[in-house]
Amino acid sequence: MFKARLCIAALFAMCVVGVAASSASAAFTLSSEKCGSGKLMFCYDESATGTNLRELVGEEEVTLKQNKTQEALLEAVLGETVHIVCTETKAKEGVVHQVEPLVKESFATGFVVFEGCALLEPLAAKCKVPATITTKALMVTPGAVLSEVIFKPKEGEIFTEIAFSGEKCPATIKGTQPVKGKQKCTWTSTALAKTHELECTEAGSELKLGGSAATFLDLAEVNLPNLLTVWDVEFG
Repeated sequence: MFKARLCIAALFAMCVVGVAASSASAAFTLSSEKCGSGKLMFCYDESATGTNLRELVGEEEVTLKQNKTQEALLEAVLGETVHIVCTETKAKEGVVHQVEPLVKESFATGFVVFEGCALLEPLAAKCKVPATITTKALMVTPGAVLSEVIFKPKEGEIFTEIAFSGEKCPATIKGTQPVKGKQKCTWTSTALAKTHELECTEAGSELKLGGSAATFLDLAEVNLPNLLTVWDVEFG
C-alpha cells in the first residue's frame, strides 16, 4: 500500500495562529488504530521517525500565525490596481473535524482574520480599507493532490467582503466589494512535526474581487495547540 506523508496542519482556520476554537475543550483522542485506511486523515506518533502512526479521532482546535517573511497580499484591477497588504494572519474558531477517520476524510472549519491591513500606493492616497478583514465561515478540504488544501466559503460563494472608503476613492472601487471563489494552498514540508507551514500562492488563486480576477499570497504557521505529539496527515 502506498503511503504518502504530508505534514499537514489544518488550517486553517488557514491559515491559516492563537485564536480560541469554538470550544476550548476541543481536543483529539489518541487512538490505537493504525493509519492507512485509504482515507486522508490526521495521524500522530511519539517519534518523528513515524514508525508507529496511529489515528487521531474527534475535533481539535487549530491556530494560524503568519510567517513574517511573507505578508498577506491581495491584488486585483478594478479600473485601477487594488493591492491590499496585511501584516497578521490568524484563525478564529478554527476546528479540525475527524470524527470518523475510517469512514470520512478530515476537514476544517472556521474563519481567517487578517490584521494590519492597508492599501498600497498609489491607490492608498485615494481609498482606505479596514485594518481588520475577516472571512466568511470557511470549509477547508483536501485538494486534488495530497499536498494541497482548499479554502472555500462554507455556504454560498462569498469568501469575504472589503469596504473601500474615501472622498477621492474611484466609483469603480468605492463601497463594499465582495471577494468570491476559493484559494488553494500547499504544505511546505513532509516531515512529522509539532507545527507545519501553509503557503498560498498566486497559482492557487481562484478568487474574484468585485467581479475582477484576484490573486492572493500568504505564508502561515499551522498548529494544533492541544496536541502534545508530532503529527501529519496520511493517505494510505
